[in-house]
Amino acid sequence: MLKRLISDKLFNIIIYASFIFLIVGLYQADYLKIPTIKSTSLMLLSFPVMFVGFWFYCYQWGKILKHNGEPTHWASQIAAGGLPVFAKYIPGKLWSLIGRAAYSNKYDGVNLGEASLMSMKAQVITIWLGFFYGIVGYMYASSLSFESMLSMAALFAATPIFFFQKPADYVNSFINRKFNKEIEITMLDWPTVRTLFLPTSMKWLFWSAGFYLMAQSLLADPIHVTSGLCFALATNIGIVAIFAPGGIGVREGMIVFYLNYLGVGFSDATTIAVFSRLWYLVGETFLFVMGVAADRYYRYKIRWEE
Repeated sequence: MLKRLISDKLFNIIIYASFIFLIVGLYQADYLKIPTIKSTSLMLLSFPVMFVGFWFYCYQWGKILKHNGEPTHWASQIAAGGLPVFAKYIPGKLWSLIGRAAYSNKYDGVNLGEASLMSMKAQVITIWLGFFYGIVGYMYASSLSFESMLSMAALFAATPIFFFQKPADYVNSFINRKFNKEIEITMLDWPTVRTLFLPTSMKWLFWSAGFYLMAQSLLADPIHVTSGLCFALATNIGIVAIFAPGGIGVREGMIVFYLNYLGVGFSDATTIAVFSRLWYLVGETFLFVMGVAADRYYRYKIRWEE
């Protein structure tokens, strides 16, 4: 009975808790400031470009559900991606993944364990591709520096962990011994990777393009278009930083470091990095609003069909 009650209320708990941690985190970090905008047109254009990236974020979830024999309505995909979008600010890093799985479980009848596993696989592919595109940009920005080449080599060296059982078992055993944490890295299968490759790539590329437009709108001098890829790299470093909810602070530091390589002054790079949090928050809020609208439509559709 208690297990069923927790399952039914899980999604709502994630939603309410995410708002609390979001507000606390942003207030403590003091990111809610608007800098001087040099090009209003570029700033305005950056938002719809970013929003397209969020659409691919929701579409990616629908693709992996369909791939696993759990086709969903487009409204369910948007609601599952939009309503728990702020859950990443809850300490623990897994709440946003559980959030969309909990929605699909509650309204589409997808098994919560299976949906959570699908969400985790989608996230692993998202992180790998985000690092790949980000490091490619870093290699350009640093003129193929040793650090950038080493980063790409490390990414490919880590790849077998997610595709082959023996390396995955070794990592699971190592983390269990050294950190006394029970984890289970689940192997990815190539059909899933092929299914999610395009929507995941498009998601990162549109987000990066939007970031470039936003960054350029704050600068008087032009910067190279590959500067947008620093958003992919910095965001993923923020994702894997277990000590920072939502990557707050970590992502900004990487953006400053990356933009400095491209010749952007420290002051301007810091302004862009700090404002990028508020800029992206506008996109997350847009997705949340769309998720609320999609959720109401989808629940009405379910009741009508019943």
